[in-house]
Amino acid sequence: MVRFLLGLGVLGCCFGFLGLALAQDSDPQRRARHLSEWRQRLRLSRLRSREGALLEEVERLDLRKQDLEQQRFLWLKRVRAVEQKVKERRQEVVLQKEICRAMIQTMRPRVRLFYRVSRLGRGRILLGSRTLRAMALRWRLLRYLTARDLKLLQDYQAMRLRVEDTITKLKKDQAHLVGVVNKLKKQQAQIQAYREEKQTALQLIYQEAELYKRAVSELKHSDQGLTRLLRGKAGAQAAQGILALKGKLPWPIQTFTPYCERYKLHLEGSFRALQCEKMAKTPKPLRTPLGRAGITLVVPSGSPVQAVATGRVVYHGWRRGYGMVLILDHGQRFYTVYAHLSSLMAQVNQVVSMGEVIALSGATGAMGGPSLYFEIRYPVRPLPPEDWLRTVTPPL
Repeated sequence: MVRFLLGLGVLGCCFGFLGLALAQDSDPQRRARHLSEWRQRLRLSRLRSREGALLEEVERLDLRKQDLEQQRFLWLKRVRAVEQKVKERRQEVVLQKEICRAMIQTMRPRVRLFYRVSRLGRGRILLGSRTLRAMALRWRLLRYLTARDLKLLQDYQAMRLRVEDTITKLKKDQAHLVGVVNKLKKQQAQIQAYREEKQTALQLIYQEAELYKRAVSELKHSDQGLTRLLRGKAGAQAAQGILALKGKLPWPIQTFTPYCERYKLHLEGSFRALQCEKMAKTPKPLRTPLGRAGITLVVPSGSPVQAVATGRVVYHGWRRGYGMVLILDHGQRFYTVYAHLSSLMAQVNQVVSMGEVIALSGATGAMGGPSLYFEIRYPVRPLPPEDWLRTVTPPL
């Protein structure tokens, strides 16, 4: 309780000094810089006050961002659905207007003829007949033409009203589309705000020696938690002789190479592929300065993650320090761990083949940007993944 009151006091003093500093500063750029500095100090104070909860803070930001991204996906689907509806309405309006134009072209000569006939009078037309039979035929013909012209006019009126109704619905759909797009933009702004807040918190952790040591300690505890989880999993019988594949396993992300400096994610419908835009002569380090046992593949969020060998999904879920995790059991007490995922594409107890896409990469639980964290364990002890993956030849 005392610590909570002291924390409130510190925050109150910070806000007080912040208000005083902003009131005395009239330069907008300087005010923005001071505001950014004070926000960083407040984040630093919050991180320091939460003893042993740095990963929990990162996890909180990740979970909130993950929820917003799921909501954004739903809003994006709504935008596409409304856009399709608006497109169909526009096509319907164009078609109905063409029908009205064709009906007008058909009725124009009929209206002119009807005007001429009405000026002559029906009596003169009927009395001009030489026989009663011819008069009866003329009367039937006049009735038929009059009824047909009246039907054309009624059809045109109904079509014109339908066009007006379709235009009204189109305007409502367009207004609804604007609202949905604004909602989507708001979701994207919130996602960007959480992404920036996480990046700032990570920068503070890397800059402050005390916070950095705490982060390393928490990651060590999370690694021990994963070890306990694997100890509770029963090893399956030999799946496909993974021992014979040492040094031959494919990389968990197809086309990945440590010699690539910048990647681009190619999307075409449901198809996803990672493409390298810029190659380097020296490989990028796969180990982070946090002392973790696995390797980190820095790739764009949403990159397809594949199984490096045939195995069975024994776990998927959220683990502190790892974010969204998927674990495969390859038999002979060998496991592979895939972490920082954004979404999962395989279920528990599902058997997957080598090269089958099992998840998409992300930034959940990552102490950095979007990436994929990969481990090989036997039975619970981590092994150097570089000894098991295929050797990547440097570019010419």
